[in-house]
Amino acid sequence: MRGTDDSAGWVIRAQCGDRDALEHVLRAIQTPLRRYVERLVGPTATDDVLQTALISIAKHLKWLTEPRLVSPWAYRIVPRARHSIICERKSGVASIIPTRICSITSSPLNPDRRVSRFRSWWTAPESRPPVALS
Repeated sequence: MRGTDDSAGWVIRAQCGDRDALEHVLRAIQTPLRRYVERLVGPTATDDVLQTALISIAKHLKWLTEPRLVSPWAYRIVPRARHSIICERKSGVASIIPTRICSITSSPLNPDRRVSRFRSWWTAPESRPPVALS
């Protein structure tokens, strides 16, 4: 789906709640996104990453301020979808619940210790020590 006036019209209709327009937009970007995803993750995870990306696109399309840019915007969502699927597969935990929170709440420690560990994890970014990248 190139940035044409026609595609912008479909996006605007989808943003207004037209389900047929939403389906048209998703079908139009699905094939190019599939090729992009397959180059990023290979054939084994393509379907999962594409599905996650398309769901995210459908959920957040209403926030797209420039309908002509739906294609570049969709390509920006794919790496986030890839990251969530990769993390989900590595941890074995559903992507709805962050992995760190799951490990804290399922620890055999007493409840007070769990809460303090969660609070230490949930601190403001400016109060955390700098991270050294290698």
